[in-house]
Amino acid sequence: MVFVPIAAQVGLSPFYLERLFKQETSETPRAYLVNIRIDKAAHLLKFTTMTNLEICYEVGFRSPSNFYKVFRNIKNCSPSEYRKELQNELV
Repeated sequence: MVFVPIAAQVGLSPFYLERLFKQETSETPRAYLVNIRIDKAAHLLKFTTMTNLEICYEVGFRSPSNFYKVFRNIKNCSPSEYRKELQNELV
């Protein structure tokens, strides 16, 4: 659970803190974090020459296959396709 250390610091139950987070953001903490990671990956794909594998680890994924799967689910294309589309837009 994402909130265990934070909940301990503020004296709340991790489950209650997660529920408060979801009420405020309409997302679970895990979904929120994944979206931040994929947004950062998209930024790196656009503005760097880092490889997809380097980006995968840079944004906090432990498994390249999981990174590719999550990226595709959120962006509706693979990281390579995303970068290629950006390059085509610049031409």
